[in-house]
Amino acid sequence: MRASLLAPPKPDGLPKSNYAVDRTANTIAKIVDLEKKLQEVINDYIAVRTQIEKSIESLQSDERLIIRYRYVEGMSWEEIAVAMNYTYRHVTRMHGWALKKMS
Repeated sequence: MRASLLAPPKPDGLPKSNYAVDRTANTIAKIVDLEKKLQEVINDYIAVRTQIEKSIESLQSDERLIIRYRYVEGMSWEEIAVAMNYTYRHVTRMHGWALKKMS
């Protein structure tokens, strides 16, 4: 009995399926494709981030600080005004100037 279990199967003329192997290969191929797409998205993100950083660096220091406080730190206009010791109105005005310079 044991010998029959260890012996290779006898050919019966029917085609054999490698379903598990095909499924694994397909899964690996999908993973590789997804990794390539993810890397493309990451590269696009890095390019946009670099462009934004260049734009921000071209601003004057107070304008640069307002942009970073607002969009990087997520601070409200009121928080920015307090942090910079400016009025709310002046902060929003400077923000507008900064956006014009960046565009």
